[in-house]
Amino acid sequence: MNLQAVLSKTAKGADEIATRKYKLEQRLRSLLIVVNGKATAGELVEMFAQAGDITPRLEKLIADGFIAEAAGAAASSGNFEAARSELSKALSDALGPAGDSVCMKLEECSSTQELKDFLASRRDLVDVGLGRKSAAFWTKAKELLA
Repeated sequence: MNLQAVLSKTAKGADEIATRKYKLEQRLRSLLIVVNGKATAGELVEMFAQAGDITPRLEKLIADGFIAEAAGAAASSGNFEAARSELSKALSDALGPAGDSVCMKLEECSSTQELKDFLASRRDLVDVGLGRKSAAFWTKAKELLA
């Protein structure tokens, strides 16, 4: 895991916080709660130093799709999963529960091209749902999927 990477919740992570749908154990849930899209993995490790090494817990949250590297890290590394998660989170944050079905289908995409095609097929829906924020979303999507 890159300790310099900024970590953020994915749509799945946000869903767990809101609904406890995935029934994470308390230690993982507590860690998930503090992931905010601003702190790096290293900062989180330092923050929880008294509780021991949390690196394995962060890695589990990443592996299980609850958190991912934030947009800037995804763009620089070309990491498809992180890009997909960041776009899903952006839609989830903007659309709330109304966007759950779109976010779930977005997270099922298994390649950059499939994700591009899916987003293109839902462009009208996303534009209506995001309103004035849609231009920023499409700019972010273009950067992440370039």
